Amino acid sequence: KLDKFFESDAKADVTVTSERNLMRVEITIRYNGMVFRAEEAAEDPGEAVDRLMDVLLRQIRKNKTRLEKRLRRYGRWRCGGI
Repeated sequence: KLDKFFESDAKADVTVTSERNLMRVEITIRYNGMVFRAEEAAEDPGEAVDRLMDVLLRQIRKNKTRLEKRLRRYGRWRCGGI
């Protein structure tokens, strides 16, 4: 699911731990100096990973939108100031 956002040089760390009757899954993705991290607990690790994908996709989209706005603002400032 995340391949469309990252190239092959992205690093992902996945940690699965057991707490009582829950499985805690943590995913940290490092790419071009950016870090995306999410953590979720569920009885089934697959369910936790599905929830984590939603959280990570939301973080990535938010960051992408923020960067696009910054580039647009910088572009207008640069052209308008000359």
